[in-house]
Amino acid sequence: MNYTIKTSNPETVNDILEKKSGVEITNLNNFPNDLKLNETVLIVLGGDKVEWEKGFIGFGHITTLPYDFEGRNYKVKIDVDFLLENPMTKYDLRFYPGIFNVTFIGPMTKGEPNQAIQRIELSNIKVLLRAILDLDAQHEEALTRIFGEETMEECKQRIEYLETQYRSYSEKQQVMEQSDVIKEEEEVINFLREEEFVTGGHNLIVYGAPGTGKSYELSQRYKNIERVVFHPEYTYHDFVGSYKPVPLYKKIDGNILRDSAGREYSIGEPIIDYQFVPGPFTKVLIKAFKQPHILHTLVIEEINRANTAAVFGDIFQLLDRDANGKSEYEIEINQDLCNYLIRQGVLPNQGSYSLFIPSNLNIVATMNSADQGVFPLDSAFKRRWRFEYLPINIDDAFHANEEICYGDMKVTWGQLVKNINRVLTVNGVNEDKHIGPYFLTQIDLKDQKIFSSKLLVYLWDDVLRHNRAILFKSARTFSELVQSYEKGEEIFTFNINDVLDIQESEFVSDVEY
Repeated sequence: MNYTIKTSNPETVNDILEKKSGVEITNLNNFPNDLKLNETVLIVLGGDKVEWEKGFIGFGHITTLPYDFEGRNYKVKIDVDFLLENPMTKYDLRFYPGIFNVTFIGPMTKGEPNQAIQRIELSNIKVLLRAILDLDAQHEEALTRIFGEETMEECKQRIEYLETQYRSYSEKQQVMEQSDVIKEEEEVINFLREEEFVTGGHNLIVYGAPGTGKSYELSQRYKNIERVVFHPEYTYHDFVGSYKPVPLYKKIDGNILRDSAGREYSIGEPIIDYQFVPGPFTKVLIKAFKQPHILHTLVIEEINRANTAAVFGDIFQLLDRDANGKSEYEIEINQDLCNYLIRQGVLPNQGSYSLFIPSNLNIVATMNSADQGVFPLDSAFKRRWRFEYLPINIDDAFHANEEICYGDMKVTWGQLVKNINRVLTVNGVNEDKHIGPYFLTQIDLKDQKIFSSKLLVYLWDDVLRHNRAILFKSARTFSELVQSYEKGEEIFTFNINDVLDIQESEFVSDVEY
């Protein structure tokens, strides 16, 4: 017999995700006399308002018989044999009627028991295995080690799918194929209808001087993040996805390796296959469609370091949003992307394949126009984004009072930044080229060479290339400047003890983007 176990205990969930041995499962109260060693268990993560994603996450096996009985409750220990990268939700399994009404796993058309352990039939497991293979065929080898070749071959045979036909991907209406399951279970139809998405998705670009903490600000503000860094060679195919060569391996007997965690791998003959490899936009889009109740965010670092018009391509049309945050317009997508989204369960198997950005997906970016060689953003692109300026505020930096050596004295990082920025302001240097509080980290400040290689190089080459005398004293070359600093000389034109009470509000943003 096989069992499904559901846990919402944070410590247990953490042990499962780390694939620790002897994971303790608590608060079980069914089948204490039926459980046997090495029986397979399906692991489901649950809970309310939890940090982890909920759903079926993997397979394990029982390593101890029930113990620590308190009334009807008891504990067992399991080892984790297989984990998915992300849990499969009931919504993910909506096209597999063979898994309907399987407790904790499939879409339910009747009440669900609240006990933490339930029995599951092998026939249901085979349907689940097929769903996993449909998601990613590369799991076959790992699953075969658990269930055997015969079971895996059976699950790969023809199974019943619940087909849907959408008149348009964004419409609520569906026409269900005539199926005994559908005829009998009206609740399933309700479950399969498009779920309501949380609202509030937006497009935002945060800009400011280097070192103002733009990336940190976004990481604190948003959760469920997919992150990407743009660069001059970044393309549409990197961002959205494309077919790429992927090595497969034909198993050769006798060449089995086992790592320190006990996982087995085979050395084989390489075979090159071509598979659609999704980019960060497609990855987060799939998550948003599969989890409509969660707000997801794509963070683009250094958005203006790539040719944004070329990178976004036809996705550009989707950036116009309505009041709820959903794309106002839809686009017809290419067949490669279409087929991939069908395999991921985002698009139906037949119908019109138009696409939109759902209201539960933010696209936010950082930008620093002080960087050299960046691409300007065209007006049409900028109109589709909100821009938020992140000001320089050295007093809020946790290391503002960190002391550094300058000349024959000790000064704080905050004092130095304020004086440098004051000189730049008085001489008309745009604030996007000023020094932000996190331009150097607390660790950087402890290393004299990092100080010179990062801060002085930036000021010498990027900020004051044509007017170095306003900030630096008599140095004619950069090497002279560094040598003077390392000898303990005062290299700046200002007196470090002057004008220390500078308010960052004096600095006005005049950045052009």
